[in-house]
Amino acid sequence: MSDQERLPGRFTRGWAVVTTACALGLVTVVGVVADLAQVEGWLAAGGPPVVRVAAGFVLLVAGSVLWREKLRRGWATYVAGAVAVLCVGALASANVLWPAAVPADPEPVLVKTGYRLTPSWNPLTNNGDKVDLDTACPGWGSTKAKVGPKRCGELADLIAETHGLHAPDNAPRLTLLAQGEPASYAVCRAKREGVGTIRLPDLRAGVELCVVTDKDNVAAVRVDSVTAGGEVVLAYRLWRS
Repeated sequence: MSDQERLPGRFTRGWAVVTTACALGLVTVVGVVADLAQVEGWLAAGGPPVVRVAAGFVLLVAGSVLWREKLRRGWATYVAGAVAVLCVGALASANVLWPAAVPADPEPVLVKTGYRLTPSWNPLTNNGDKVDLDTACPGWGSTKAKVGPKRCGELADLIAETHGLHAPDNAPRLTLLAQGEPASYAVCRAKREGVGTIRLPDLRAGVELCVVTDKDNVAAVRVDSVTAGGEVVLAYRLWRS
C-alpha cells in the first residue's frame, strides 16, 4: 500500500485521537468546575474530589496513547503529551487546593448537654458527682458496695472532686486536648493513651477532653463551666465502639 493510500487512515486516526483527547479534557474541566462549586458529594463523605478522579483517568488514557505510539512524532503523540502535562498540573493543583478530605464523624448515639457534676462526700447525695457516659445517668463508684440513692447508670466514667475530674480507680481513660483542639470521634479514637485525673486548674470553660468509657466507647466532652469548688457543667457526644 502506497503512502497516499495510507494517508486517509492516518488522518482519520489522528482526528479520532484529537477528538478523544478533547472529550477527556472536557471531563477534566467539568471535574474542576464541580470541585469549585463543591457539588460533589464525595468530598463530604471523605472521598477524593472529582477533579482528581477526572484528571487521573485522563492521565491514564493519555499515558496509554503515548505508550502505544512509542513516542513517535505525530498528532497522537503531541496531543497525548499535552494532555498528560495538563493532567499532571491539574493533579498537583488539586492536591494543593483540596487536600485529602478527612472522613466525617459518624453520628453519635448519645448527645447530652448541661450535665452538672457537684463534688459530694455525703452518701445521700453521692449520685450528683458521678456520670455514666454510656447512659447519661448518674453512675456508681468502683467499690462493690452500692451506697447512696438509686440511679439508672452503671459504673461512672467521670467523677467530680474538689481537685478536678477523675476516672474510677484513676484508670488512664481521660485525655485533655490542647487549647483550641476540638474533640471529635476521629481525634478521640486516635488518642488512646490517657490519664486518670485532670486537675481543676486545667479545667476551664471551653476545654475539651476525650474519655474512653468502661465499655470502651468513645466520648468527646466539653467543659461549659467550672467553679472554684470543682462543680462542672459538661456537654458530650458518645459513639459506640
